[in-house]
Amino acid sequence: MNISLCLYGFIRHIENVNNINIFVNNIKFVKIDKLTIYYSCPNKIEETSDNFDENEILRLFKIIECEKIEVKIVFRNYDKCIFVEKAISLNYPRLTSNKLHSYRALSCLYGISETMKLVDKECDYIIVSRLDIIHFIISFNNVFNVNEKLINTAYIWRTIPYISKGENEFHVEDRFFICSYDCIPILQEVYDNIGHLVIDEKKLCSEIILGIVFNQYNNLNKFHLHNLILDINKLNNYTMQRVSIKYSKTFLDEM
Repeated sequence: MNISLCLYGFIRHIENVNNINIFVNNIKFVKIDKLTIYYSCPNKIEETSDNFDENEILRLFKIIECEKIEVKIVFRNYDKCIFVEKAISLNYPRLTSNKLHSYRALSCLYGISETMKLVDKECDYIIVSRLDIIHFIISFNNVFNVNEKLINTAYIWRTIPYISKGENEFHVEDRFFICSYDCIPILQEVYDNIGHLVIDEKKLCSEIILGIVFNQYNNLNKFHLHNLILDINKLNNYTMQRVSIKYSKTFLDEM
């Protein structure tokens, strides 16, 4: 199988580069002929950090390369003001009613779009993930037939039951989803086309915006990520450290 792994988001910790090795080891169930890793990497470790050694990060990524793994990383300037100004131009509030910064959703979507623009060869399917959480993915072997090419298909809908506030739209699991190669144009254009979407301020988060975008394509087969196996306790602990997330009582009781 020829697979594209498309990464986005801040590195956050330089040790996170090794998350890729952990992920590759976790997915030995896939018969990989070629894994091409694409990453449009912001030139900051964190949004508020200027401690960024481009040469060291490139060196660590190149260590991953072997006969079956190729890395294509491009460093880009990160400027928070660009996304703040974009949010203002779209008449988005600085803070949503859920106390989320609207510019951060734009920053996330921009990162996804920029990485997808790097994909330069056809593949059997695409895995999209944040670098800082990819090692929490234990298996997606039972989500679909992982050793067959995907066509016009996306496994995107979140199954972790966040408390709902009544929204009808599905939430894309924006931290990790899988789609066919023909979904690339959708993801390449999601940031540039966001101004054409009618979005309520309660829905100004990347997972809902991505859901709105994908739902515009009626002929695309869209599925939930059922049977995705996560190291859920470690993922939740990590996530809770970074942002306050409320889960349903039923889900907490099942953990």
